[in-house]
Amino acid sequence: RAELFCPNCRVSVVNAFLNNSLERERAQD
Repeated sequence: RAELFCPNCRVSVVNAFLNNSLERERAQD
């Protein structure tokens, strides 16, 4: 997919993944 070759797109995917992880940790508290 084109996103894999687009640094900004990759960063967005990583940020979304990190945000999901943070939300999960927050929900566990």
